[in-house]
Amino acid sequence: MEYIIIMILGLVAAILGSMGGLGGGIIIVPSFLILKSSISIIADLSPQVIVGTSLIVVVFNGFSSTLAYLKQKKVDVKVALLFFMGSAPGALVGVFLNQFLNVDIFLVVLGMVIIILSVLMIWRHKMQVKPLDSSNSTQNNSFLLKSILKIILAFSVGILSGLFGIGGGSLMVPTMIILLAFPPHKAVATSMLLVFLSALVSSSSHIAIGNVDWLIALLLIPGAIIGGKIGAELNQRLNGNTVMWVLFCLLSIVGVRLIIQGISLIY
Repeated sequence: MEYIIIMILGLVAAILGSMGGLGGGIIIVPSFLILKSSISIIADLSPQVIVGTSLIVVVFNGFSSTLAYLKQKKVDVKVALLFFMGSAPGALVGVFLNQFLNVDIFLVVLGMVIIILSVLMIWRHKMQVKPLDSSNSTQNNSFLLKSILKIILAFSVGILSGLFGIGGGSLMVPTMIILLAFPPHKAVATSMLLVFLSALVSSSSHIAIGNVDWLIALLLIPGAIIGGKIGAELNQRLNGNTVMWVLFCLLSIVGVRLIIQGISLIY
């Protein structure tokens, strides 16, 4: 029964993650931390192993949904590759920092990060920020500046990906929409390619240091592949605002729950 619960969780996480361009890790990691005391097969997993296992799953989730979005012709491959130049080294830094977080602080910090990211996703609806690509400066200087800013932003996203196993899309989607004036559906699709590439780097590092439970990963991977395709299809059919509000509610609940749990461990 526990195996089935894990597999269903993987499917649901993949659908939600792909639908919002976040990657399934944003759901899997906090869910596992919350359910550890109730499900015996994950009871002994450390936060670091949960993150490493999640990133393995995000690779498959990201690959599946990216293929679906490529068929829909919504992915800006050039922007994704430029962001990857920053996110890849950032992911390695995140994996390194991950080793120094203890459980209680990990829960509180992750909860705060998730709430902040969920607010960012909604904030972009009300923001009228001048797009990063609308600069009137000299063409060559403008291109260089915009490229450097994108790489710096992506570096920060990569750190979050490696540190918390959340795939990085939670920051990248609002960043592309607010600063680059991407349409929501295009931002989500492009984000999933970046999530896939970043997870490849982060997961490799976690494999190297032994932060992966392969049994749990194998239970989650089928749902990640199927959910990636379903999430991309739902994203195409649903209104972008609806998708973001659903994710905002889910992530806010998870974030608050993690903060409360972490504080209870501290005190």
